[in-house]
Amino acid sequence: MFGSTLFSKHVFALCISIGMIVTMFCIGKRLFQQVWAGVGLSVLWMAQSMFFVQSAMLLPEVMVALFTLLSIYAFSLQRWWSLALWLSLLLLTKESGLVVWGGIGLTGLVMSWQSRDLAYFKKMVMSMMVPFAVIVAFFAYQYAVYGWVFFPEHVGMMKLSISSVEQTLNSIV
Repeated sequence: MFGSTLFSKHVFALCISIGMIVTMFCIGKRLFQQVWAGVGLSVLWMAQSMFFVQSAMLLPEVMVALFTLLSIYAFSLQRWWSLALWLSLLLLTKESGLVVWGGIGLTGLVMSWQSRDLAYFKKMVMSMMVPFAVIVAFFAYQYAVYGWVFFPEHVGMMKLSISSVEQTLNSIV
């Protein structure tokens, strides 16, 4: 029943999705000091078609959303070790978490510059360096064991020529 069966993989994805809903409830309840706010936030999240569709799929997006939410929440509460943990897990889940890492880092730098608080700056930088060290260690391990840093199939799909980037940007606009 459990192990590496398809059923157990879907149950794991469903548990992550349930964890996301519970996290949304707890954060909503704590932020607004009302149970109804947590319930409302959870219901709104569950009503999103993307969440509904991906809640039991074997994709990392719900886990990425969960770790992103927990990272931003930890940053807003200035819980530095918690921030380091959630950002590390986010970066290990999907490399695109570097965008969240950079956004939180930039926001922290601006906030520390505005407040001129050296202690805040030191704690924030240390909490940002831990996930960076974790992902660098992971990439080094992956290179040592497999001989590549990024998955070769995905790297082969990237088109970074100027004409390709220009064409993509024009199609967006």
